[in-house]
Amino acid sequence: MELTKLRQERDELRSLLNKLEHRVQEIQRNVHTLTQERDQINKLYNDSRSEIHRLHQDLYAMHETGDRNTQTTQTVLRRVESERDRALVDLSRVTAERDSLITKYKNTTENAHADKLRLTNQLDHLENSLNQVAEERDEVIKRVSMHRLRIDELQQRQQQLEDSLAERQELLKKVNEESAQLKQEAELQNNRLEERELQISQMNERTRVMEMDCRRLHERVDEYDMKLRKERDECSLLRSQLQNIEEEKVKLQCEFDNLTCERDDLIKHQRQIEKRAQINLSERDRLSRQVNDLNDIKESLEKQLRQLEKDYSDQSTKYQLEREANEKLQQRIDTAIHNKNSIDRRANWLEQQIEELRSHIDQLEQQLSTQKDENKWMSETNEKLTADNESLRATVELANKDKVHLESCIEEMSSAHRQSLREREDLVQRSNGLHERNIELDAENKKLDLEVKRNAEALRAERNTIADLQQQLELCRRRSETAERDANDWSSRVRLAEDQLHKSETRVVQLERELRVERDDYSQLRSRMEMLEEEKQNLEINLKETAQRLSHTEVDLSSRLREIHDIRSAHEEAVRTNTRTQEALSTRNSELTAARNELNIIQTSLSETRRLLESEQRETSRLREDLNHMARESQTLQTDLQDVGDERDELKQRIKEYLNELSRLERVLSERDSECSKLMDQLRTANEEAESWRTRWETAENKLTSCKVDLEDKEGELSNERERSDLKDREISHLRATLNSTEIQSNATSRSLVEANEQLRMSRAEIETLSTEISRIRDALSRSETEKANVQRENNTQRLDNDQLRAQLDDFEVELEQIKEQLEDERENNRNINEILTITRQKEQKALSEAQERTTEVIALRDRITNAEERAEMAQREVEKVRERLAETEREANRLSRSLSAERFEKERALSELRLSSLPAGYRPSGYSSLGGTYYPGTSVSRDRTAYQERDDY
Repeated sequence: MELTKLRQERDELRSLLNKLEHRVQEIQRNVHTLTQERDQINKLYNDSRSEIHRLHQDLYAMHETGDRNTQTTQTVLRRVESERDRALVDLSRVTAERDSLITKYKNTTENAHADKLRLTNQLDHLENSLNQVAEERDEVIKRVSMHRLRIDELQQRQQQLEDSLAERQELLKKVNEESAQLKQEAELQNNRLEERELQISQMNERTRVMEMDCRRLHERVDEYDMKLRKERDECSLLRSQLQNIEEEKVKLQCEFDNLTCERDDLIKHQRQIEKRAQINLSERDRLSRQVNDLNDIKESLEKQLRQLEKDYSDQSTKYQLEREANEKLQQRIDTAIHNKNSIDRRANWLEQQIEELRSHIDQLEQQLSTQKDENKWMSETNEKLTADNESLRATVELANKDKVHLESCIEEMSSAHRQSLREREDLVQRSNGLHERNIELDAENKKLDLEVKRNAEALRAERNTIADLQQQLELCRRRSETAERDANDWSSRVRLAEDQLHKSETRVVQLERELRVERDDYSQLRSRMEMLEEEKQNLEINLKETAQRLSHTEVDLSSRLREIHDIRSAHEEAVRTNTRTQEALSTRNSELTAARNELNIIQTSLSETRRLLESEQRETSRLREDLNHMARESQTLQTDLQDVGDERDELKQRIKEYLNELSRLERVLSERDSECSKLMDQLRTANEEAESWRTRWETAENKLTSCKVDLEDKEGELSNERERSDLKDREISHLRATLNSTEIQSNATSRSLVEANEQLRMSRAEIETLSTEISRIRDALSRSETEKANVQRENNTQRLDNDQLRAQLDDFEVELEQIKEQLEDERENNRNINEILTITRQKEQKALSEAQERTTEVIALRDRITNAEERAEMAQREVEKVRERLAETEREANRLSRSLSAERFEKERALSELRLSSLPAGYRPSGYSSLGGTYYPGTSVSRDRTAYQERDDY
């Protein structure tokens, strides 16, 4: 549809150019006819002058005949002199007009030739640019199709991510259900603890048998001390790794600060990214909170490590370190997810910018197409102008040929002179109407000039917007490069995390082996303790159930250390230490199982993150290529736009020059119309005077019969006057040659006005010289009254002059008819111009309506984009809320576990106090120390030494 509209506009503009060319041709014809009229007027002037000269001679002859005729002859002479003066003035005017027309015609021909050359060169350049733009448009269409396919792929990937989020939400629900089950299990364990407290009273009788087992356990503790030293070395290595990880954390924070700086820059460029920046800030706060929580957890884990070293539990220390490593890996994964989200947001922003660039490219293509049509139109107009110039040359040659033929036809057109006088008045009225219409056309041309200026300002604004878009594209390129670097860094870090996971898996296998060895030891103990087999089985079951709560047994471990020292002094405390060691082993087993599950989950999440990172890297590479390609295209389009804009400005200037020339030509026509009216008035006066002269001539013929004798004496004087007339005839021939040259140079008459004024001055000087000559001629006439023979000859010359005047009248009638035809043609041209102006106004209104529709469409697209962004932001907020809820649930679970452990510790302490209070005096530690005094001192010392040694090592 747009191409059809552009073609229609092109055809209309071509028709307008053709009409303007016709108008120029008609103006040239009018100039040609005016030159012919001027020639005819010169002829009439010469004829009237010759007649006046004859009449003067007749009057002088009549003076000789008698005194009665002297007064009449004097009056006739005065009238003839006045008519001569008038004819001289008319001649000076005609010569000035001739010279001005010659100069105008020369200038117009030169300008037309130069414009022709320029337009031909511009047309060639524009045709080449049109071909290039067409090729580029095809390439842009292909790229747009590729971009659409990529957008569809991105939408599918977004749906996959949404599905993964839904799956994670389901996992959260499952975790919540499991936490509820754990609460129920905690209540069951509390009930079982109460039952066990009843069983402890029975266990007091069996403590003696446990003493031997305690010795064996001390030996194993020594072995575990060696293992602990080895594991402490490993802990030092892990701490060094932790320090490295913290350094990486600092680097990540620096990168995060850089990303925030880039975000601030983006906020300055686009208002819509402000909301995303707020979301990112909230995420940063959440991450800082998580980091603080993780630091707290780290401190708690270090405390647990110290307590577990006191308890000589190798497996617990390794597990806690691995757990810390896993938590740090989770932090890195969270940061990677955060960076991924930021990259997704940037990709969306880049897509929006690409869509805006596409819209701008479409608009530019439309403008280029319009300019191409205008250039084609101008090329066609130039070709037509060249053809018209050639036709004008041919017409000028034909006019020179027809001039001779017109001179023969002048005598036949004398009868139509009277009708031309009547039609002249109608023509004057029509010319006034045409003047008014020309004024209206001038006003409309001014309006069009204002609209052209507005369009130029709009083009400048579009150029400024294109420059801003180029700056934004350069910023996008830089940011995409930084994002790629960040992605590469993250990939390297993920690989390091995978290596650490493999190391943790090997450590878990070692822990499993050690646990198996410990289980074998406990099976041997069970074989030896036949009395306590059933109780041990129950304790193992209870220990397996409370396996998931090792992270919350910090207070229990500290209490257990104190109870170990008390057990050395008393059998009751030894029983408690055995039970607690069994519970610690069971909890370790449970924690190992949980750690395995968490490792599996982390591995799956890492595999997913790897896939997502690879897909994002591919997408970023594609987006880079697309952006680079689009940037190149935009640069080429900008250069083309600048060239086309310059050419368009040049064409507008040339159109303005053509319009100015047309206005000048119309003014010249108006001046010529006024001059024609004056000439018609002069013709009327000349006709009236000719009729009066005819009457006088008839009276004078009767008198000239008597003056024939006197005329023979004045033949000598007439020979001199003939020589003068020959000189004037030569001047007339020269003037005719100059008139033929004026037909070629008629359009350049405006510049010769100054020369015309100078010629007027010269003509006035000639008139003064003529007046002096007339005075001399009067003296000669007074002397030559006696010479009547010359009067007859002068009468013959007067007859010839009268014939010439009649021929001139016929010429005037022909010229009047031609002027009528020209006026009719001008009316038709004015009508055509008015129609063209109405059509152009309608087109402008249509173009404005189309531009408004496009602006509304652009606004609707922007609203849709903002809605989509708001939806994405709402989804991100919901995800953040879910994450916060998960963190809160984890915190609540930790709090509950801590509260349960504290309550358990308090219950155990109260039971121990009650048991001590319920024991008899003979069975208290004072009597018991006498029985086992040989054993406990050594053991207590060794135990204390090991504790102090552990502290020093730590």
